[in-house]
This record gives sequence, structure tokens and C-alpha cells, in this order.
Amino acid sequence: MPIANEIMEALAGIRISGEARQCLDVILRKTYGFNKKEDQISLSQFNLLTKMPKATVCRSLLKLEKMNLIIIKDDNVKCNLYRFNKDFHTWKPLTKKIIVDKKDNGRYQKRQSALTKKGHTKDTITKDTITKDNSLRGNEKLLIKNDVNTLIEKFSVVNPSYKILFRNTTERHACEELIEEHDWAKLLNLIDALPDIVSQPYAPRITTPYQLQRDMGKLMIYLNQRKRSNKLIRL
Repeated sequence: MPIANEIMEALAGIRISGEARQCLDVILRKTYGFNKKEDQISLSQFNLLTKMPKATVCRSLLKLEKMNLIIIKDDNVKCNLYRFNKDFHTWKPLTKKIIVDKKDNGRYQKRQSALTKKGHTKDTITKDTITKDNSLRGNEKLLIKNDVNTLIEKFSVVNPSYKILFRNTTERHACEELIEEHDWAKLLNLIDALPDIVSQPYAPRITTPYQLQRDMGKLMIYLNQRKRSNKLIRL
């Protein structure tokens, strides 16, 4: 990838968590690797390339954005646009780990003990946990939203009225479950093949994400039977 030496030196001098660095590498590969300044990258692509759960990918991307290493643009219908921020003078490094001096260990332990006592109330733990969980869920939804929109747009090949699916809660929920349960690349290939599939006799009629989720079992049985039939014909 054509990356300036000064940028590589800047990256070497900033502390980035391993998971965040994996996501950063994907962005660099998809942009600089193809001589582009920015690129649309789905959450599922990050999941596929990093081998990390989507929740971890979300946290890592948001951490990179907070550090000002990347710029995320919400493109509404399609995937988010990701751009590497090459102005490394604006980067914000993570807080360094605290190294405790052995001479100060007694005072440090007293401070930690006081903080622990203060923080170990049931209400505080519950409120903190709920706040963090709600924040994470909200951020995940923002990133997952674009994968859902990408999936719905794919159904234009079999559904001329696909645009109304964007506003349908049932269809969007079906997309989220399809994304969670199936490999992203295989799912997209399957939708691309739907025009050929639905034109065949006895094939399940699938034109929406909900129908695909509901009839996935029937569709797999049909495709397997079709494969066996094709093999018999070749024999």
C-alpha cells in the first residue's frame, strides 16, 4: 500500500489497541490499497476480515474515531464512508497506563480502597452498566443500520417496490437477523441469485428480507435438490 513514511512513523509512535489496529488496517487496505481517499465498508466486511464479533468491531471503530485516526461519514442508504485521517498532528492518543511507584504504593492502595468503597454500591454499578450498554447498543445500531440498508437495496433485483422496505420495521428486523446468522458474502450472492431462483417452477417466491428469513430452510432444500438434479443430468 502506498503510505507515506511520515504516516507510518506517526503510527509507530501512537498507542493503539490490537483490535482497533485490526480495523484500522482494514480501512487502510480498502482505501490506500486501492488508491482511494475513502471507501464504503460494511460492518460485515470488517467482521469478515478481522475475524472479530461485530460488537468488538463497533467498539474499535468508535475508538479510532474518538482518537481522530479515522473519519466516519454516514451515507444514509449505503455503507458508512471511512477515511483515514492523515493529519497526524490532530490525533488524540489513548491515556497511558498508570505505573505505580513502589515507594508510593501505600498511598496508592489507600486511594484505590477509598474509590472501591465509593463505587461498589448496587445503584452505581447498575446505572454505570446500563449507561454503557445503552451507549454501545446505540453505537452498534448506527453502524449496523448501513448493512441493513445495503441488504434491502440488494432486493431491487426481484422487487421493483423495494424502496418501501426501508421504512418497514419487520423487514429491517429480518435483515438484522439475516446479517447476524449468515455469512455476509454468501448472503449477498444468494440475493443476487434470486431472479434466477424465483423464475424456476416450485421454487419459493422470495422478494423481501422477511420472506428470505422465513423461507430460508425451504430455499436451501430447493437449492440442494436442484444441485442433485443437475448432477444426475450430467451423469
